[in-house]
Amino acid sequence: MWYLDVHTEENIIKNMNRFGYLPKIAEYIGESKSGNYKFSYNMKQLVFSKQGELLSDDVLPRKTKRLRKSEKREKRKTERETFQEDYNRAKPHIEMLLKEDNPLFMKLSLSNQKPSQTEINLIYAKNRDSLKKSLAVYQIPLSFYTDGYEKKDNATFTSYVLRHIKKNLRNIEKAYEKAVKKNMHALYIQEGNTHSYTAHPTQGFYICLKKAEAKIPCQADSSKCFSVEYAGNGLIRTPYIKPAALAIIKEEMRKTICRKDVCLSSRMYTEVKKYVNRYQQWLDKRLDAVNYPSGFTSTYNTTPKCQIKGDDFSTVFVGSGILIKNGQIRFADGIEKEFEKKRFQTAFHDAKELLGSYHYVSGKGVLQGDTKVFAARSGITSIGVIHVPCYKNSLTVWRKQLKKEIKRLDKEMEVRIREQEKALIEKYEKLLSDFLTQDILKTVALNEDYITENVVCAMLRGTKVNLQNPRYIENAGRYNSFSKEEITTVIVRLLKENLLTRKRIDGYYGVYYLLKMTLDGERCLSSIPLIKKGGSIDSEKHFQRYQKKETGIKQYLELLDLIFEDRSFFCVYQDEIFRFLKKAPKEFKVLVKMRKSTETDKFRLKVYREILKR
Repeated sequence: MWYLDVHTEENIIKNMNRFGYLPKIAEYIGESKSGNYKFSYNMKQLVFSKQGELLSDDVLPRKTKRLRKSEKREKRKTERETFQEDYNRAKPHIEMLLKEDNPLFMKLSLSNQKPSQTEINLIYAKNRDSLKKSLAVYQIPLSFYTDGYEKKDNATFTSYVLRHIKKNLRNIEKAYEKAVKKNMHALYIQEGNTHSYTAHPTQGFYICLKKAEAKIPCQADSSKCFSVEYAGNGLIRTPYIKPAALAIIKEEMRKTICRKDVCLSSRMYTEVKKYVNRYQQWLDKRLDAVNYPSGFTSTYNTTPKCQIKGDDFSTVFVGSGILIKNGQIRFADGIEKEFEKKRFQTAFHDAKELLGSYHYVSGKGVLQGDTKVFAARSGITSIGVIHVPCYKNSLTVWRKQLKKEIKRLDKEMEVRIREQEKALIEKYEKLLSDFLTQDILKTVALNEDYITENVVCAMLRGTKVNLQNPRYIENAGRYNSFSKEEITTVIVRLLKENLLTRKRIDGYYGVYYLLKMTLDGERCLSSIPLIKKGGSIDSEKHFQRYQKKETGIKQYLELLDLIFEDRSFFCVYQDEIFRFLKKAPKEFKVLVKMRKSTETDKFRLKVYREILKR
């Protein structure tokens, strides 16, 4: 019948009859993904297993016709027009009912902002006095979605709108009250030419400082100043100012004024920053601490705290060094007059040039008298007192004395630096006299931004370096006679001696340890030229003596022993050494050949081969 398996088809027909389905009406649809057989029977879908058992008899989903965009647009337009027709018929009746409840209500209006949304605007007057002024209104929209809107009679539509208004009554009240308060004029209480009291239901209470262009926020109880009037049956509340509000606000402001907090206008604050920048170059405690503004800091690039003192509304203190008096900006100590004098500016520039890296500790400043200063050089901090007279007495005497004092402090600093260098040389002379140790420190110092132990070994041995833009020292690549492990051993010793340190870096591919110079390491690096004996330096001196004098086989053998004792010296001077050994007599080369035949050390074999090859 459906061209299925005979036994399966018989079982399906049997089960259909069993559950009251006529096989003749059933229409075979096909197989499902799981291999079951599907049939349509009127509005149902029958599913049978491969053995012919009934699995389900679900109702088929009804297919709905999908509308095109143009059809949807036309449908919405029809529904909106239907809504507008009902609105136009019911509008006079709705307006009449609303006016009976609320005398502040004026009229209705209709607007369509979105395709499926229509707004009925409830237009209210500002207060009882503005009922005749059609412009003094507040529009409070009620949104209606017109999708699926069906035509209604006059009474049904009126009930429909009024029910919606009643449901949103509290929201309408809040919106109206907020709009009225926002558009209320601020209440001014004039107080002379310097300030005035101002109150507003939403913006708060404050005192306006006219000449300083600033506001002082105040704390006053708004319930004592403003009240709410109920219109009609209480649909709309209208806030208004109480008749006695002027006296209440004035008294409350006097009691609760926040005397420390003043809000400066943006224009006046910009003027203050310009004023500070104009005199910023003359503000230096090292030079003139006497005339330095009291409490002055560099906070004028941020927002300084503005204050008034007492009931003096004519003066605003900006930060702790600037004030605005009757609209005029000046320093609190009035020192701008001193800054503008040519004699002060000349002395200021001379002192700034002479002081250099010295910093202020305490005292009057070198322009005014004795001043305590400090300086930090090569990791040493030196503190001293500069004894000078005031520059106003005699500019020549002051300048001469200042130069003498700076020279004295510089000399004391140099003595301390030399003493420290001497102590470092005595402590690390044996370690730093080795060329390999010196070159490790130089390599790390030159690539301190990013260098690891492996990179140091690769740069000194002349192998491939995995580093972007590496910086090489003069002896880079010459230490190929050392293994990576031997150079690493020297680095570990420098770490133990606190001349180098490790810094952990968590990278994308794992953890890295960078090498960094310590303060002692930097001092030792600068002290290397002062080391005159020990290790590779002694080997260098011996070799230079051999080069200057006539040498026999004895001296050549001594040089050979020197090479084996000090490999660092050999790596740095290997080209000069092999050129020198090339001049050696035949007896020396015969002796080298004999030694080579019995030698097992790799380094010595390498040296012997090079000598014989040349």
